[in-house]
Amino acid sequence: MILSVDADAEILGAYQIFDIRNKHEWRQTGVIKDAILLSFNQNNGSPNPEFLSEFKRLADFSRPIALICASGFRSHVATHLIKAKLGIEVTNLKGGMYKLLREGFECEPYRGQDFK
Repeated sequence: MILSVDADAEILGAYQIFDIRNKHEWRQTGVIKDAILLSFNQNNGSPNPEFLSEFKRLADFSRPIALICASGFRSHVATHLIKAKLGIEVTNLKGGMYKLLREGFECEPYRGQDFK
């Protein structure tokens, strides 16, 4: 079973956060401090073929991991993919960045610090 919790500024510190949006979205809204930026999709909208291998390489499995996207849809799909292909349980942050921003969360500017 995949765990989904509401995206909330208060809980972000409990997780290693993977922001799986794309560069355009990161530039538009900024990013969560210390989040790992790894796009789930390529610029043309197709799946990122390196997503799983990069996720596995970058994740700190000694900490709980959560995925966030714009609204929670991509992160929901990605949590299921990670569970099915890697056998790793990660948390989906429901509502995504839209929810955090609506609640007044302040992001850091995107500075090109993504991995894919």
